[in-house]
Amino acid sequence: MHIRTSRFVCKASIIAVLFAFAFGCGDDDMLTDGGVSMDGGDPIDGGFDAAPLDASLAPCAEFPEEISLSQGGFAAMQIDLAEGAGVSASEGLQWSPEGLLANVDAPASGELRAEGEGCETVSAPVEVRPLSWTTLDEEAEAPAREYGAWWVGDYQSARGLYLLSGFHYVPRQFTPASDLWFYDLGENTWTEIAEETDVLPGLRYAPGPREGEGLLLGGATLDASGLDTPRSLKRIRFGDEVLLEDAPHAETTPGSYTGALIYDAGRERWLSICGADTIALGIHCRVLEYTESDGWRQLPAIGAEDENDTPPGRMGFHYAFDAESDRIVIAAGQSAGEAVLGDTWTLDLSQDPAVWTQWSGEESRIRRRNGAYAWDPVGRRMIMIGGTPDGRVSARGVSMFRMVEGHEGWMHTDLPDEITSRTSGFLVYDEVEEQVLFGYGNSDRVYADLHALSL
Repeated sequence: MHIRTSRFVCKASIIAVLFAFAFGCGDDDMLTDGGVSMDGGDPIDGGFDAAPLDASLAPCAEFPEEISLSQGGFAAMQIDLAEGAGVSASEGLQWSPEGLLANVDAPASGELRAEGEGCETVSAPVEVRPLSWTTLDEEAEAPAREYGAWWVGDYQSARGLYLLSGFHYVPRQFTPASDLWFYDLGENTWTEIAEETDVLPGLRYAPGPREGEGLLLGGATLDASGLDTPRSLKRIRFGDEVLLEDAPHAETTPGSYTGALIYDAGRERWLSICGADTIALGIHCRVLEYTESDGWRQLPAIGAEDENDTPPGRMGFHYAFDAESDRIVIAAGQSAGEAVLGDTWTLDLSQDPAVWTQWSGEESRIRRRNGAYAWDPVGRRMIMIGGTPDGRVSARGVSMFRMVEGHEGWMHTDLPDEITSRTSGFLVYDEVEEQVLFGYGNSDRVYADLHALSL
């Protein structure tokens, strides 16, 4: 989102020229690269007819001079409207009291217009940036893997991507690894920081209250007897060097494999949600709170209409935290049985106890496990790519769940032909460049690549 404040006043006539931008058209089936679609929210039609000016009237609103957002994105705006005035938006755009939303297939340019009785009609142009991909590395030096952790941070004065642990594919799939690599986004080079570390595949990373520091939770061992989730909670510090140590209360940490780990900065706590725990809980969807001072406790959570209506247990699901609305979203994943889920839930942390709301039931296009996912805090959407509904094929396309209040819902668009859909890939948000980084995983082959989606 890009905004610069000033005022735009309509001229005697306005011509709205809308340049259509779309990713394609075709079948909406989940397992084909279908056309762009969006669930929910009808766009407001069209350009606008010109309105005569009356220099004696105050303007109906003061719009930002520059309004720019990406397809499927959101631009937060607070606009003072004259009494009785309203705001309308051109095709592919939606106006809400919180700001402006763009459909995932919105044209490249549009317009906002404020009008009403007793005030001067005003308008402002809107730029809608296309979702554009760039390939950074087609065959990375860091080995192909799945079920690892990665995040963006600094290392020895360079900004880049950390890649930690997971299962390697050599000499065979599910070969456990604990290596740590860094990709320099400026130089486009890889550095192996450590060949081995004291972490497990299937762990989760979340940032912490101090810059250059995060928390690593869980992971699993896998052998002929099955999956085991030992207690594991590590604090990692990175910058000039990387230091890894047990976090406080590590000895009472629950087991966790491919669950959620979220840092709630407003309350200075971490939340672990759902996942697999062979120590006590099994495949569950409990909400557990961790603080460095007090350790672990279960956080009460109930259903919105029926207090027992809460998400079924799952692992390998997709999640994000929207600090603006104080809500967590979880979607899909592997159930405790053989079923792969396709539901979507939000957890409202502003209430006590926290409240679960099911936003959608089983959706074939969402049903999958082990997809790549990341949170876009500017566009206020969870982005999800790939995953598998059946262990044989990977879901195609890019799915986004919007979290703006009153506009929640899924949007879908295509991946470009040069980027292959896959399962067990990685996705992470880069706030400096306003992009997400995507790569690794497997389909009918294994991947060690890196791509950037500009938001």
